[in-house]
Amino acid sequence: MSDEDIDTSDIPPLSDEFFAKAQLRMPKSPVKVTFHILKPSKGFRHKGKLRNNKWL
Repeated sequence: MSDEDIDTSDIPPLSDEFFAKAQLRMPKSPVKVTFHILKPSKGFRHKGKLRNNKWL
């Protein structure tokens, strides 16, 4: 989907007052995100065998 295909008609425009009060806040340290896939979808399955959570 391209940016032009996204319908933004339900989003109200932001006022100058909003941008006057806006503040840039950065995290103090990098945020670590991890996740574990229990059952990969068919499109991402490896052709090998899975043993002890490692692909052979």
